[in-house]
Amino acid sequence: MEIPININYINKIGSLFPSDPKTGNPIYHIQYNEAPMVYSVRLTLALVALDFDKDYTIHLMIVCSDGEVKINEDLQLSGNKLSKDNIIGNSNLLSATFSINTRQFEVNEGINQYTASVILIDAQTGQVFDSMTTWFITEPNSDDIKS
Repeated sequence: MEIPININYINKIGSLFPSDPKTGNPIYHIQYNEAPMVYSVRLTLALVALDFDKDYTIHLMIVCSDGEVKINEDLQLSGNKLSKDNIIGNSNLLSATFSINTRQFEVNEGINQYTASVILIDAQTGQVFDSMTTWFITEPNSDDIKS
């Protein structure tokens, strides 16, 4: 007997975090030597139970603690272009983990907190399926702080 898939777990964001481009490990504190500087953050995103016959929009927004919007854009994701290695049972659903390298934005001088939010949207109907927010901090390299 096959267990039915709970619809509450379809088209969900399982996790979202900034990650180190070299190791893939979560990284929440980003140090810099000189500001302002341009930076591209890598966000790792896990999506759960996507329909591989559906197209999605991932709305990405990064906002600095001073209220300045650094990134506000839509990214397109086609379910049929995702790997079929993670199909769930005998369904047309799959899960996927991947990274998004944001376009470059200017990092403000000083210590700043940024929130990065993603919204998973049905590209055809505009229905919002799920959303998630994470954070990261940019700060001067402690060796460069002048007394």
